[in-house]
Amino acid sequence: MLRSPSPRIVYGALAVAVVSVSFAAIFFRKTAPTHPLVAAGLRLAVAAALLAPFVVRAALRGRLSRRALWTGALAGLCYGVHFGAWVTSLFLTSIAASVTLVTTTPIMLGIVGYLTGRDSPGKRFWLSLGLALLGLLTITGGDVGLRADASAGNLLALLGAVAMASYLLAAKQLGDRTSVLVFSGLATLFGAAWLLGAAAVAGV
Repeated sequence: MLRSPSPRIVYGALAVAVVSVSFAAIFFRKTAPTHPLVAAGLRLAVAAALLAPFVVRAALRGRLSRRALWTGALAGLCYGVHFGAWVTSLFLTSIAASVTLVTTTPIMLGIVGYLTGRDSPGKRFWLSLGLALLGLLTITGGDVGLRADASAGNLLALLGAVAMASYLLAAKQLGDRTSVLVFSGLATLFGAAWLLGAAAVAGV
């Protein structure tokens, strides 16, 4: 059974994550003229390389189950779609609209929880949902009128959010049976393979 980390570690990790996500969109924009699929695939490949020691150690110790591999492959596909769609959207719509839409994953998970009866959200969720939708319309509405490709970019960002929600749901299926670092290593490895493979097939 994995022990819950201390609040200090949780808040520290959250702060690092917020800063990292805040700059990710800008850095991806700077990768032009590299194709978005290649840029996203290389990003996941670097993450996979950093996490590879944890995956190798788990495999050598016999802690890498067939179920973990299959779930990792599925999660990697979702991860690949998430990054591929999102990074592509950054070149079609504004960064503000793209980032706002791709981070609607919690809203989607809340709706899934309501529809399935698992982790059903409370009243605050629906109030937050209304405010979020108002904000989404405010941020994305102007771009659609100004840029011809904005609608396509917004849809791709939403696809990225759906893919991330699917990734998290897949990760939840493993529970505590697989280390977070091992699962992340598998997901990034398969995600990089999916993206770079798609880029190769597309000839980009």
